[in-house]
Amino acid sequence: MKNKKEKQKRDSSYSAGQRALAMAGAAVLAGLYLLTLVLAFSGSSRTMSALMAALFASIVLPALIYVYQMIWRGLHRDRDEEDPG
Repeated sequence: MKNKKEKQKRDSSYSAGQRALAMAGAAVLAGLYLLTLVLAFSGSSRTMSALMAALFASIVLPALIYVYQMIWRGLHRDRDEEDPG
């Protein structure tokens, strides 16, 4: 059983920090949607603002992160091809 866990740990392509950030992001998104739900049931005037924030965090931020990663890879690919060692 120990060998199987060690193999799974080695096969992961993400570091522990990346996994922790992903979990934190998921928790923040869940919190935003929960806040929106609570505000909707309470009849608050800020419900639409909370919903817009949750939708922004769900759609726009991941898209921006994806674009940032593409740019980062494009900029660093040239360096990796020039340096053979």
